[in-house]
Amino acid sequence: MKIILLFLCVFVSVETFSQDHFNVGVNAGIPIGNVEPISGVAFGADVNYLFDLSLDFVVGPSLGIIYFNPEDEFDAPVFLPISAAFHFRSIDDKFYVGGELGYAFSLSDYGDGFFIKPTLGYYLSDSFKINVFYAGVKTGRPTYGYAGIGLTFDILGVNGARYSY
Repeated sequence: MKIILLFLCVFVSVETFSQDHFNVGVNAGIPIGNVEPISGVAFGADVNYLFDLSLDFVVGPSLGIIYFNPEDEFDAPVFLPISAAFHFRSIDDKFYVGGELGYAFSLSDYGDGFFIKPTLGYYLSDSFKINVFYAGVKTGRPTYGYAGIGLTFDILGVNGARYSY
């Protein structure tokens, strides 16, 4: 719990003193592979703090949570992914591609592991994006993954500008 609070404090501090951008997202999806027998649906949320590397490309840290809703008497697999996020979007295009790579800590008894989340998205407006993705956690045990759809809200930076990409 201390690590979550520390990470959130860093995000808030960086947002307060920087001119870069911050976004939050929620998602839901269908479990794929090894987790299918124990879960019928998965939910997630994440926060990203992204730095402009160019007009088309942004990168930055990401913190999320993944919850696999258990069926029957199973314990819920819950993971806390900490990763590096990246997005590429041509200025003339409403579509973007991106992803996250990092490590997911288990908040239940399912083991920690490598985290990956490739994403394809579309800008609905300057502030809202919709995306489809696959999120997977490869543990020493099976892989816990799901394919889903998400909504992301871009929050204003200190300078009042939205993402430049």
